[in-house]
Amino acid sequence: MLAKVNKTYLYSDELLGLLPSGQSEQDSIAMLSAYVEAWIEQQLILQDAGRILTAGEKDFSRKIREYRNALMVFEWERKILEKNLDTLVTEQEMMLYYEANSHEFVLQRDIVRVLYVKLNANSKKINDASQLIRQEQFDANAAEQFCRNYAVNYFLDVKSWLFVDDIQKEIPLSIQQKQEMSTGNAYIEIKDEEYIYMLKVLEVRLKGSVSPFALEENTIRDVILQKRKTEITDKYVLGLKQEAEKKSSIEVFVK
Repeated sequence: MLAKVNKTYLYSDELLGLLPSGQSEQDSIAMLSAYVEAWIEQQLILQDAGRILTAGEKDFSRKIREYRNALMVFEWERKILEKNLDTLVTEQEMMLYYEANSHEFVLQRDIVRVLYVKLNANSKKINDASQLIRQEQFDANAAEQFCRNYAVNYFLDVKSWLFVDDIQKEIPLSIQQKQEMSTGNAYIEIKDEEYIYMLKVLEVRLKGSVSPFALEENTIRDVILQKRKTEITDKYVLGLKQEAEKKSSIEVFVK
């Protein structure tokens, strides 16, 4: 016997397999003590619950049945979808959904596509960096190689959208410079005691406008897949119902 709370006892054989082998004696004693302490607290709570809860409040049979049923439905759905769900969603499908439901994709924050390079303020490569990101035909490979060698930080993905608020956490933009960004196709250069920041704005979408497809692609894919899942399970359940009705297995006694 290891512990006792009123008339409930904890025996050593209840701990078989709980304590990992290969531990030092000191670690084993510490783990055993922690387990016993947790058991005591649990028993105190359970016994107090038994005292203050009504018979109805202590009857969990319905909740257990509902929980079991929910688990069964979850596993049933997983098995049905495993056999029938096509998880391939083409870009054409996503684009069609996006165009038909563009009103659903409204931006809550300003976003931009940018090129960004951050150098040390005393760098001798400032002009080179400026030329790289300002050139009309942007050379991604050359810019990437340059930034790996000389930049403190950089962002050169011309396809990705960033939230303006997040850019402000990295770059000390003034109110005027933020307004310049909103016009699109702007070049901003900021210098402080430590660094020089270069920002080439490629495109802007303002709060309240339609969010770009690239930003919503994953969401659209999830929506399409969820619709497919619902269609598959609904069709399957309809088949079950029709089969049961043929066999007169369903009767409704309440009208």
